[in-house]
Amino acid sequence: MAKYEMLIAASGKCGSALLPCVVVDEKGIRRAAVRAKAMARACYPEYEKFNVVKMKVISNG
Repeated sequence: MAKYEMLIAASGKCGSALLPCVVVDEKGIRRAAVRAKAMARACYPEYEKFNVVKMKVISNG
């Protein structure tokens, strides 16, 4: 499995923010983005919209 480091932008009624980078282990890049947004949504319920603004593959070795 590849590891992806993602930067998430969040926005909502309380304003907007760049959330800390999330590292996700996943087979595919699209699935990793969905998983990262779900994790951000669970940790930051005060925001309503989440977008991946930067993504980087981290080497395993």
